[in-house]
Amino acid sequence: MGALKRGVNIMSSENGNIEIKEVSTEEIEKYFGIIQENQYLDERIEFVNQTNALLNFWHENNNGFHKAKEGYLLAKAWKDEDLAKKYINDGKPFLQRRLTIEEKLKIILPKVKGIRFLRDADLVMLPIWMLELMEIKIVQEEKVGKNGG
Repeated sequence: MGALKRGVNIMSSENGNIEIKEVSTEEIEKYFGIIQENQYLDERIEFVNQTNALLNFWHENNNGFHKAKEGYLLAKAWKDEDLAKKYINDGKPFLQRRLTIEEKLKIILPKVKGIRFLRDADLVMLPIWMLELMEIKIVQEEKVGKNGG
């Protein structure tokens, strides 16, 4: 079976075979423009879906930002100004995207407070300001030494 391509919609035909229907850019843009494409019993589910997508983008972008930042710090330690400038230029788009994503998160996160949709392992990876917008408090366990104290 071949790999799926972008812009392709898979549909099942009457005889059970899968037929692939091409989807145009215009059709995709139309669906991207739909605010409420599905109906849920709890309208906040759509906010959860949006939040999950934004958090995924934030994590991915944040990793790129930190890679550029660490590269810049290493270049400075090596006294390589050309490399430092390269990492400054590499970091600019990540910072621009980060600011945009964070503005959207500031709007959507308060709309999902009270909904438990993130695992504890996911929550500890978020900055405190995001947790505060969702009114989530994480209690850090006191570290216990080998002898229990």
